[in-house]
Amino acid sequence: MSKKDNNENNNDIQINLRDSSVTEFTKKPVPKQNEVEEFEEIIEDEARDEEIDQGLTEIYQDDEGHLVDVHKLEKIKKHSIILSIVNFLFVIMALGGGGYWLYDNWYKNASFDASKISIKIEGDKEVVAGEEFEYKLVYVNESRVTLENVRVNVTLPNNYILLESDDDFQNNSWEVGRVEPFTRGDIVLKGQMLGAKDANGVISAYLTYSPEGLSSEYKKEAFVTTMIIDTGLDIDFDFLETALVGEIEDMSIHFSANEKSYIKDFRISVEPQENIEIFSYIPDDINDSEQNYASYTIDRAGIWEVNGVLDEEQVLPIQFKVVEKNEDKQKLIFKFEKKDNIDEEYYEFYREEIELNIMKSDLNLTMIVNGERESKGVDFGELLNFSIVYNNKGDSDVNDVVVMAVLDGDFLDWTTLQDLNQGRERGNTITWSKEEIPALALVSRDQEGVIDFSINVADFGAVDLEKDYGIETYAQVSFGGEDISSDEQDNKSNAIKLQINSDLSFTESLRYFNEDNIPVGSGPNPPQVDKTTTYKVYWDIENNLHELNKLAVSLKLPDYIKYEDKSNATIGSLIYSEEGHELVWNIGRLPVSVYEASAYFSVSVTPSEDDENKIMVVLPGSNVQAVDAVTETELKISSKAKTTKLEDDEIGGSHGLVE
Repeated sequence: MSKKDNNENNNDIQINLRDSSVTEFTKKPVPKQNEVEEFEEIIEDEARDEEIDQGLTEIYQDDEGHLVDVHKLEKIKKHSIILSIVNFLFVIMALGGGGYWLYDNWYKNASFDASKISIKIEGDKEVVAGEEFEYKLVYVNESRVTLENVRVNVTLPNNYILLESDDDFQNNSWEVGRVEPFTRGDIVLKGQMLGAKDANGVISAYLTYSPEGLSSEYKKEAFVTTMIIDTGLDIDFDFLETALVGEIEDMSIHFSANEKSYIKDFRISVEPQENIEIFSYIPDDINDSEQNYASYTIDRAGIWEVNGVLDEEQVLPIQFKVVEKNEDKQKLIFKFEKKDNIDEEYYEFYREEIELNIMKSDLNLTMIVNGERESKGVDFGELLNFSIVYNNKGDSDVNDVVVMAVLDGDFLDWTTLQDLNQGRERGNTITWSKEEIPALALVSRDQEGVIDFSINVADFGAVDLEKDYGIETYAQVSFGGEDISSDEQDNKSNAIKLQINSDLSFTESLRYFNEDNIPVGSGPNPPQVDKTTTYKVYWDIENNLHELNKLAVSLKLPDYIKYEDKSNATIGSLIYSEEGHELVWNIGRLPVSVYEASAYFSVSVTPSEDDENKIMVVLPGSNVQAVDAVTETELKISSKAKTTKLEDDEIGGSHGLVE
């Protein structure tokens, strides 16, 4: 650019001089050093003011870039900053407390599983009275959390006697304390239960605990029921159901220990009756071993302490007297109790109620059947021998005595009646007076007489469930030739109930050929010396009327007979004992729905020279035993011996002589 042009441009520039500090400064001709420094400070101050103005503008602009009216702004107090800090700290504390609460009450609870904690009771469900057994209380922690304040509380059955327990087990509770994760522990209690058959006892256990770090208490529970299935003793009473006022009556208690029996000593007591006197009776022959009396002492009249119960039957004799008749029938209640050796308390395990017919008569009658005065079981076809004993126990003689026997039942064969006195038979009764028995015209004081007769039980026929398979019999008396009144109670004897036993039958056959003529044996028949002959034995059982218990067949083989096995049974099991050389067919319970059962097995014989020209006994005879479930009578059947003649084999049978 030329100098001329430059001057022209400069001439166009116009400076606007205002009354400012800068304008004043430029008017000065030549600035001095101090003036230059002052000018620079002014420039810096102007720049700083512009920066402040720009910052305030940004602060007071709204979202659209316009300035805010400062007159409308709220006034902030000086302490607002402190309040904000306090609020901030409060929020932090609230969040922290809430977090801790969530951790303590939600996270921990969420991580603890109560289903992982358990307690159970291990122990016998069935025991015999007096049998010692254990309860084991097992507590388990399968969770990840430690348990604290753990306690086990136990409620024992009322009839349970605690004999042994862990040392820390006191007042039916155990302080466990801490239980670590994935651990278990147990408490063992040893004791026995005393009570009647079918009595129950319930043991319950409570486990209380708190998970570590939690204040909540949790509880778990378990229980087990134990039943007494048997007392371990067989107990029976022998007595007359009729008691004559003023007369001393005898009764006896029979007892023995079962295979599983744990009560060896006990107390028998009879509940007192105002009109019945119990005597402290010890028989003169108490030391006679043949009588098999029990070992006992008498605390006082009506209380007996029995010691040392044996396997064989023992007898406790008792005498009593009815002093006065209060009613026609009266009960004597006998209690059997066992004393525990811990608390010395008595526990009742058996009770028997004896009902007596109380008679007040001058003439005492006693009915006896086959030598026994109490009810019993009889078999089909059995001969029944009756005896009626009359005895004048009054203060004076009695005249024109009439005695009548009542035999009530559908299963008596009246065609078999045998009566040497020729009593008058009418319906189900037989009557004797002075016309048939002259001694009945006058029975003096303390005079005694007996009337005997017999009759058979009817043979077995088809089973009729609508009929009563029982026979009830008793005797009655009248004086002065008066008719006998069946309503009068004081003129009766003891009543005997004869229940007909089940029709159990047993057949045993030894065969070389079966019933279809097929050989089931082997070897020479008849047997030959030094050669083996094998036979087959068949057992058959039939039963219809009553259920049977403890049914078994046993056979002891001769030493020269070998058991060949090859056996089978339709019910039960065949067991051969080499030691006893005995075979047992154990059936046990036989319900009426199973009316027949069979078994077979093989035996062999190898005759020696000493047996030549002899008939050898192969089976000496088997024994059958069972208990009738209704009559409670033990049934016994024995078979005849079987020989090499093969008595049951129509084809294989022969002279049976060893060749």
